[in-house]
Amino acid sequence: MTINPQIFREYDIRGIVDEDLSEEFANVLGKAYGTYLQNFGTKDVLVARDTRITSPAYQKALMEGLISTGCDVYDMGIAIVSTLYFARQYFKIDGGVMVSASHNPPQYNGFKLCHGQNTISGKEIQEVLKIMQSGKFIKGQGKVDNFPQGNEKYYKEIRNKIKLNRKLKVVVDSSAAIAGLFIPKLLRDLGCEVIELFSEINWTNPPHIPDPVIIEAYTELIKKVKENNADVGVMFDGDADRVGFVDEKGRIQLGDVILTFLVQDYLPKNKGAKVIVELKDSEMVVDEVDRLGGVPIFWKTGHSLLDEKVYEEKALLCGEMSCHYWITKDWYYFDDAVYAMCQVLRILSSSAKKISEIIDSFPKYYATPEYRIGVPEEGKFDLVKDVVEYFRPKCTKILDLDGIRGYTEDGWFLFRASNTGPLVSLRVEAETPEGLERLKSFVSEGLKNFPEVHLDWNRQYDTH
Repeated sequence: MTINPQIFREYDIRGIVDEDLSEEFANVLGKAYGTYLQNFGTKDVLVARDTRITSPAYQKALMEGLISTGCDVYDMGIAIVSTLYFARQYFKIDGGVMVSASHNPPQYNGFKLCHGQNTISGKEIQEVLKIMQSGKFIKGQGKVDNFPQGNEKYYKEIRNKIKLNRKLKVVVDSSAAIAGLFIPKLLRDLGCEVIELFSEINWTNPPHIPDPVIIEAYTELIKKVKENNADVGVMFDGDADRVGFVDEKGRIQLGDVILTFLVQDYLPKNKGAKVIVELKDSEMVVDEVDRLGGVPIFWKTGHSLLDEKVYEEKALLCGEMSCHYWITKDWYYFDDAVYAMCQVLRILSSSAKKISEIIDSFPKYYATPEYRIGVPEEGKFDLVKDVVEYFRPKCTKILDLDGIRGYTEDGWFLFRASNTGPLVSLRVEAETPEGLERLKSFVSEGLKNFPEVHLDWNRQYDTH
């Protein structure tokens, strides 16, 4: 079996079905991951899957590989990622695998591997690859047990914790994926009036890219929110670990806005608490954390990296621009889009204001969306290093934790390499509309020195 090392990425394993991935691959991955876990004395593993067509077969093959190494597998069946993360911490089961490729197109699938605090990343994923390539696997005889209580307990815990003070009308876009099996029912049980959009599973021909950072994906959700005079709309990605919001005016509100929404509720009751701010987040998050007596800490993009930082700092909150959220007060240390959605609804139900009125009170900045620009996979990190060095002397301040967040008198820009595809990301934010245009021109002129970067301010997403 040929193994493509390029699919072992920073946060997970993702590849094309029948090209990079097969049942044989899943089986050998199970053997390698089982061997990896037992090097740490871990034998118990939770396994779940999303609703992709190949996920049942891949899960079965993976579990067979795991038990051949002596691991005992707890099969959660179809589950949202939050349920898997919750079950690991609640039931104290260290191993975990989610068979999913998140928001990737239908021809993809993948695997999220857990160990320790949460998902493994970087060097740990590369270690699993080395074990796969070596073919040297521990031998044993484990077993598979059905584990529906993982899903059931998570659902019950959220139901017990979330109380809404008034009935809300919510439009739910499940992206024709796994959220449709869980989220509408949960919201109805919480007392919401729910209008469903794309709840039926359809991985072969999804209605839009199942990714809440893609602005074009919101077209139908915005329309439904306005038509029904809904209080709010929500959109989940393919495995429901990310959620984007639409206010009652039909405006899209992404991760940094929702983090600010949570900051305003949580920090007054938790003075001095730490808030992890992803490098792509708006400066308004920092403004509000400072104003409310919290401690803002910038950190790298990537949910695995942020997850580690949240745990290391014992932070109260974190929000990623791509719509991952952490709320650790009276909850757990993992990113949980479902719980974050429920807390947003709880806050909204306790306010006499509409969600747009609350958001419009935030510090005002003017920003572009996140631009994803296709570049060759090989050499993308060297490209970013060169861009950082070019802009370094031209900025008043820089953060170079991950690419460059460069500041000028007008605002800041971010340029970094994606860890999950042949892309670089760009975002620009300023204090005034005029400043935004000046900053965009500054960035455009600089990037002309790098012909492999084809910048088009009219196009947000590139799948090269």
